Amino acid sequence: MPSHSFTIPPGLVVTVLAGGRLRLLSHCLGDEAPAAGEPALVLDLVSPIDRRAVPAEREQTVRGVYKAMPWTCRVSPRAEGGWTLAFRSPLYREYLALHIALLPALRRMLLDRAVAMTIGAAFARDGDATVIAGRTGHGKTSLLLGAIERGATLIGDEYIGLHENGEVTPIIRSLALRHATLAFAPRALERLNARRKASLRLARAATFVTRGFLQPLVHVPPGELIDHAPAGSGRVRRLFWLEDGDTLHREAMPSGEAAEQLATLQTLHDVAYGDLGAFVGNAPYPERWREVAARALDGVACYRLSLPSRGDIPVEALDCVLEPDR
Repeated sequence: MPSHSFTIPPGLVVTVLAGGRLRLLSHCLGDEAPAAGEPALVLDLVSPIDRRAVPAEREQTVRGVYKAMPWTCRVSPRAEGGWTLAFRSPLYREYLALHIALLPALRRMLLDRAVAMTIGAAFARDGDATVIAGRTGHGKTSLLLGAIERGATLIGDEYIGLHENGEVTPIIRSLALRHATLAFAPRALERLNARRKASLRLARAATFVTRGFLQPLVHVPPGELIDHAPAGSGRVRRLFWLEDGDTLHREAMPSGEAAEQLATLQTLHDVAYGDLGAFVGNAPYPERWREVAARALDGVACYRLSLPSRGDIPVEALDCVLEPDR
């Protein structure tokens, strides 16, 4: 059976079994690499678990519905070590497998490596990394691309890892775009091919028709948008927490409060997407997550950035993110 191996920093190997070419997962997880040792996780998209090799009492079948799409996943420990998630849902298999199975599992397993995976974007500039965090749709990727247009280097978008030692690394290697995301990045927009632009228009239409219930993203490899290679990691110097407000406003916030905001965001995300990671993770959660995130942000300059809740993000917001610390 064809297999595809990917490495998630700081060295967690994920193998995907698939009968054909991977599209979404290859975009999100980056270039394939030879597996160094046994994978910590096998995501099986084609075949059922061998019931002769797995005692029935050690296998769990989980079912649910995500945004009107039914899914089924069988979870089993592997004899060689690690876990197998056999994802058999017939529609949007890669999409569902990514959000329902793979990402929740990674959140747990990365904690064993002192990494708090969180929703956010990160870029490097002048040798330091800046993290932009906040709820989905608040402008993280827009500000990230705007910073890159002004000379910053991409680290990661959508899901990033905050290491206990203060570094940030990408979890997802692609950029997650909506139609309005490229407002601060005209050069990146020019680089997009016609198929990508059509996908963005379809995603915008789906959001409008469902009144925001569905808010699909278009995952694009960085090479289609930017010239330089992404940075593998960076030491976090600053963090911006995005939230709605009446006017644009930036103010300092304690790093402990920023860690709590991230923890709350992660809890809401777990509820919305499901949490199959509970089957495979060993570290206590969410207590361990809070502990790692707090250590990662120790000494980091954190800011609350309030953005107008209506209309486009003002360009002054990008200036706030890029201006030196006061």
